[in-house]
Amino acid sequence: MIKIPENKTVYFDVDNTLIMDVCDTDPDADNEDIAFPAGLDDNYRELVKAHDSHIELLMRFKAMGYTIVVWSQTGSDWAEHIVDILGIKDWVDLVIDKPMFYVDDLPCEFWMKNRIYKEPT
Repeated sequence: MIKIPENKTVYFDVDNTLIMDVCDTDPDADNEDIAFPAGLDDNYRELVKAHDSHIELLMRFKAMGYTIVVWSQTGSDWAEHIVDILGIKDWVDLVIDKPMFYVDDLPCEFWMKNRIYKEPT
């Protein structure tokens, strides 16, 4: 069993949070210097770029002593792959699938802090 300290956990999503599809940002911009191939096998590739402000936020939370969890609805293999590509393994404590369900007496809005999202620049 993994025990995570109370009230010191931040969850970061992968797609459109830690990475952005190049076509979802500015399709006319020259992204070649910041885009990189991402894929779990040789048959699938897409160009993505790092969402720098979210990566900086992840590192700031880690520096303040928070446990960092990276999750993805695509799965933990994808989350781990992106963490590797971004070079942020030293700041990430755990990679998991994004939960599909949760069982609780209260809705998550009752106990979860506000959502944080910064538009990519």
